[in-house]
Amino acid sequence: MTDTLNDKHGVPVRVGDTIRVLSLPVTDLPAEEQQVVNTFLGQTFRIESIEYDSAEVSQNFGTGDDEHWHTLFLWPEEFEKV
Repeated sequence: MTDTLNDKHGVPVRVGDTIRVLSLPVTDLPAEEQQVVNTFLGQTFRIESIEYDSAEVSQNFGTGDDEHWHTLFLWPEEFEKV
């Protein structure tokens, strides 16, 4: 595990830094789940971890019993530091 990673522009990022999602990984998710993942695009998130040369971000959806989370691992070309 590394503590830094460079974003699309070569700017170093660390756990706790805020990044903007510029593009999404190609997936074969069901259409409904892909719609949820697409909401990450253009949004800003705090990096939760850096693993396997990718930045982990997550977002919760719903409330109460309907609350659930989605986590993405983004490659450097898919985000920029803000």
